Amino acid sequence: MKKSAKNSTSSNSNSADVAPEEEWANGIPSEIIVTDVLDLHGTPMKIIPEMVAEFLDNAVRLELPTVQIIHGKGKSRLKHIVLKVLTSASNVMRFYDAPTQLGGWGRTIVELKIEKTALNDD
Repeated sequence: MKKSAKNSTSSNSNSADVAPEEEWANGIPSEIIVTDVLDLHGTPMKIIPEMVAEFLDNAVRLELPTVQIIHGKGKSRLKHIVLKVLTSASNVMRFYDAPTQLGGWGRTIVELKIEKTALNDD
């Protein structure tokens, strides 16, 4: 599932012609494609807790009932950090390893608590 969110900065339709520093105003990209999958490969360890928490908050805001976090199999350091965040997150209903065909213990499936609001009851 993909949703697109534009930042308030203007976006150039031909990003190949735009220098990276111009495309990212104040360190934030002008357009972010939001999906239900967060791939943490290559992410610095120190920003993972904040990144996962923000990903979960955005998923709840977008009313995504289930998301996936890819942390890889490796030595499980990333998984340990992810599970620690998930355990303490109030918007998480439950989480578990993905089925083997989706990566098994290298990917965590997260079911989120989506609160029904008057806007959701259409």
